[in-house]
Order: sequence, then C-alpha cells, then structure tokens
Amino acid sequence: MNLTEKVKKVILRENLFSKGDKLVVAVSGGPDSVCLLDILVRVQKEFNFDLVVAHFNHGLRKEADTEAKFVKNLAKAYGLEFFYQKAKEKPKSNIEDWAREQRYYFLGQVAFQNKAKYVVVAHTADDQIETVLMNALRGSGLAGLVGMRLKSDFQIKIKNDIQEKKYQFFVVRPFLDVWREEIEDYLFENNLNYIIDKSNFDLRFTRNQIRHQLIPLLVKENPNFKKLFLKKIKNYQKNYQNFLEKIEKIFEETILEKDSLKIKFSWERFLPLSDFEKSEIIRLAIRKIKGNVFGFERVHIEEIIELVNKKITGKKKIFKNLIFENQKDGFLISQIN
Repeated sequence: MNLTEKVKKVILRENLFSKGDKLVVAVSGGPDSVCLLDILVRVQKEFNFDLVVAHFNHGLRKEADTEAKFVKNLAKAYGLEFFYQKAKEKPKSNIEDWAREQRYYFLGQVAFQNKAKYVVVAHTADDQIETVLMNALRGSGLAGLVGMRLKSDFQIKIKNDIQEKKYQFFVVRPFLDVWREEIEDYLFENNLNYIIDKSNFDLRFTRNQIRHQLIPLLVKENPNFKKLFLKKIKNYQKNYQNFLEKIEKIFEETILEKDSLKIKFSWERFLPLSDFEKSEIIRLAIRKIKGNVFGFERVHIEEIIELVNKKITGKKKIFKNLIFENQKDGFLISQIN
C-alpha cells in the first residue's frame, strides 16, 4: 500500500474529518509537512476538502525568513491561500514550550478566521515515540504517557475590542502511523523539495537528545524497539480513554462551581481521592480553563496538591496566569486575564 492510500485509509477508518470540511494545514517547510500537504492536495477532490496553508515563524533562526518564503511559494504552487505570522518577541527560557504554544495559538487563530474546525499537523510515528519518552523524563501524568492522539480538541481565546471568547477546534494527526523512512521515500519518488531545519540537530534541546542519542541506543539494544513501543502506546491510549471517562465522572462529583475562568473543588470530596486521581483531575481542570496544558508539568500539580493537603490560605500564582486559593469550603483554581 502506498503512502497516499495509507493516509486515506486512516482518515476514513478513524473518521478524522468529513467530506467538505475546511482544513488548516500547518506547514513548516520540512519533509514531514511538505509530504502531508502534497498528499492532502492529491485527495482533495475525492474528499472535497477546502485547504489553506498556515506557517508560523518563531524568529529564532536566521534561516526562518527563507523558510517562510519557501512555504509561501509552495502554497502558491498548489493554488492555496497562505496565512503567515512572525513572533514579535522571544522567550528567555523554556523555548520549546513557548514555541509550541505560540504556534498552536496562531493555528487556532487561522482556523477561527476561516471558520475551520480542523488543523492538520504532520506528527509522525517517530514524533510520537519521542514525545512519550520526553514526557516520561519530565514526570508527566498519564495523559503525557499515552502520547498524541489522532484527533485532539483544543481551544484558544479570541480577543477583540468588545469581548473575549473561546474558539474550539481539533488538531488532527493523520501521520501518527507513518514512519520517517516512508516520508523520505515518498518525497524522493515524487521529486518534492523541502527544507532541513538545522535546529533539529541542536543537542541543547531535549527532543533532539532523545532523537539522536537515546533512541539510537534503545534501537541498538532492541532493533524492534520503535515498532513495539508504538504498539504499547496505542494499547495505553485505549485503556486511557476508559480511565478518562472515570476521571470525568469523579471531576463532576468533586466540583462545587465552575465557569469558563474558574473551577472550585470541594475539600470534602477531593481530599479522600488517591494522589493519582488528584493529579489527573487537576490536569483536567487546567485543560478546561486554559484549553490546553502546554508547559504545565508535574511540579505544578504537586504544588497544588501540597497547598490543598495543608490547607494553606491565601491566593498564590501557580502557573502563568493561573491562581490558586484555599477558601472556607474548598479550593479555587482560576485564570486571570
């Protein structure tokens, strides 16, 4: 089965999107996203997709402007509308988390502008393995250990002069069963040009250390490591879905009040839970308030659990613009604008 047919099969089997949907395709100019765009264009007539191309320039490398021009020309060659944004400022630390959050916020904005419910990204099976290993090293909760899903819901806040509202969309990953070797073969067979991001070889970044150092060691120990590990991740995801339904139920039973900016939990109902259940409920609360959990790690969850267990009073900033407060009958997690 060729790669185009393989992707079509995934789209149909998993019902990733329907005929006639509008898709925002995230294109960096690298091999994975160039391959993804080419395949979506090839199946566009069959599925009646309306495609637009989006490119976010983090402004972290001197080659970034050249890459943006390459993607713009690529979109033009396919006859597709092109959306572009360059970051206005750079972070002093946590560059990887910042880059991911900025990119997804931009993609969500493009989806909102185009009334699109789907953003398509080119994460591969190799990316999945790297992500799970990286999450494990960071002390991630269960959600991080099951990796990326074929379809994930996201939301961003859209601001204008009158009001602020949330826009919900789906991030779709049709390449999660595709290996980099398959993509390289497709690009060669179809004579497609792409750009190599040199920062992908910079060992100062955790993901690159995992990609170029840790995984080769694991493959050397067991040549089938990647295929076996991917299979385990898929099994974990099936079990996680059942667990998530249980956590949702406990979550609803534990809260006293909630709205789009805050959630208040009952001490009486929350404290008897296991630390594992507490962790997943807090993570779920952050997702419901912020729309994502970018940068929210184990250390932040442990801080909240400690504050709850000790019933330390007063407001405390726990993460970016999130505030924690112990109150008379429970504790509150809220977001300030």
